[in-house]
Amino acid sequence: MAPEFPNCSPRSDVFSATTVIQCLSMVNWAGANPHGGVDDSYSDDLQECVLAGMTPAKADRPRIRELARLVYPVPVLPFESLPDEAFVRRLPPREERAITPSQIFRPYR
Repeated sequence: MAPEFPNCSPRSDVFSATTVIQCLSMVNWAGANPHGGVDDSYSDDLQECVLAGMTPAKADRPRIRELARLVYPVPVLPFESLPDEAFVRRLPPREERAITPSQIFRPYR
């Protein structure tokens, strides 16, 4: 593993914090590309370490999920408009919505 990750394991917060610093603070010399992931020229071990630590655990760790989004971006799908029916609330038939006398005269609590 890369020497800057002494505790590179799936449950290591040391590795994840170091990866965040490397990827976000030292983009120019480290070879990290925020738009296309971590370049091969930086370190193949770094990629393996990041994947080993993020993939199994990112579902229950919000910071790791965010880091995965930054380091390994997913292409954005083109915008698709929603049909008007998506914003219309469907009501039950009118007879089921009618107010009954028991609803009008129920006791106030």
